[in-house]
Amino acid sequence: MGTSTNILVNAVAKERGVEGFGFFEFSIYGLIFLAIGIVVMTIGSRFLPKDKSSNVRDDYAIDNYIFTVKVSEASKVIGETLGSLEMFNDGTATVLKLIRGKNILNAPGKYVEIKKGDNFVVMSDLENLQKIVNDNGLIINEKRRRTQEEDFGDGEVEDESDMTYVELLILPGSNLIGKNLKQLRNGSILGAFPIAIQKRRNIRNTQERLLRKSLHQINLKPGDRLLLEMQEQRVGKLYDLKNVVILNQHEYTSSIPKKNTVIAICTLLLVIGLASSGVISILAASLTGVGAMLLFDIIKLNNIYHRVNWQIVFLLAGMIPLGVAMTNSGADVWLSNALLDVMNGKAPMIVLGLLFGLTMLLSGFISNNATAIIMTPIAIAVAAGLSLEIKPFILAVMFGANFSFFTPVGYQTNALVYGTGIYKFKHFLILGGILSVILWITGTLLLSILL
Repeated sequence: MGTSTNILVNAVAKERGVEGFGFFEFSIYGLIFLAIGIVVMTIGSRFLPKDKSSNVRDDYAIDNYIFTVKVSEASKVIGETLGSLEMFNDGTATVLKLIRGKNILNAPGKYVEIKKGDNFVVMSDLENLQKIVNDNGLIINEKRRRTQEEDFGDGEVEDESDMTYVELLILPGSNLIGKNLKQLRNGSILGAFPIAIQKRRNIRNTQERLLRKSLHQINLKPGDRLLLEMQEQRVGKLYDLKNVVILNQHEYTSSIPKKNTVIAICTLLLVIGLASSGVISILAASLTGVGAMLLFDIIKLNNIYHRVNWQIVFLLAGMIPLGVAMTNSGADVWLSNALLDVMNGKAPMIVLGLLFGLTMLLSGFISNNATAIIMTPIAIAVAAGLSLEIKPFILAVMFGANFSFFTPVGYQTNALVYGTGIYKFKHFLILGGILSVILWITGTLLLSILL
């Protein structure tokens, strides 16, 4: 129940006439693997990059000035539109805000007419700062935002005060996915103003990419980071956003009533109890829990919809027929016969270990759920062909599909951690590889006892 991979393997096995697993049937193995993982990571963490005391400016490599300029009476840009000014079209500067009296307009459009007394929050590098001011008759506001010598976030803009910068990590299922910086600026993120997007690292591009230009072409994806500017006292409201992580540390007191927390915990225990007792299926127990949460108004129906990771749903919808097709076409039998030829004459423990290792390697490069669906029928066929107990082979697939710690590719959690930019591919390959090998050997020895 803890991961979709376990549920899938169990479901595929039952479809092929194999007795399903009890709720806690293999929990002892999970606890052993957990203990090994804790020991290995406790020791291995000494070799991982240490937390650096860097600020948001350093992380985003923002060396530009963020300052306020005021349109003087003698300015030659009065009556012009923003779009007609070369400095705002050639990438020399980016207009973040227009402050006109008490009104603040985020990301003003190119057709906005410039008037006397307007204040613009502009982002530009030091080289172009003086040129912008001198060529256009502008005045640098005394309350400028920041210089390279000042701490990031100091200073004020007119009526705004106590401004700070907050970094968000976008998770799967976030409402911000698919939106670009221009759309976010025109909208509202709980009173915050988006400054920059940092794209997650991937295999093709191992360097983070800071993006502030051509933003209409750049959409947020899971693993990206979004830099926001907002009043410090409003940072707590960001915790209302779903499926994002606030990377900057801020004190925040949860507004969730204690009664709701108690009901949620009791509901979770109810679901586990019903599923483990075998009174109803895991699916029915889960739906019962969801119904109870809705009944007691702990969650809203629209929140459930947004919390569902639809990418996984459609992935499974596409992969399950693949498993069926392998069975109907005889591909699983052909693959299992090929493996049997290779493993012919080998000890059962060696056969089990090879299947375990093959599953783990495959899961390092494709989805763990896809690996489970492909390998489970093969494991059943291999065990049947050798007249061995089937369950150890199914467990080898189940665990092997979840032990892909050596790459950031196959497992979604690995990809998200890699996307933060803290760890490199080599950290997964070395430390994750060591952990995977230790778990592979341990798992093979433990499961061979059941043969």
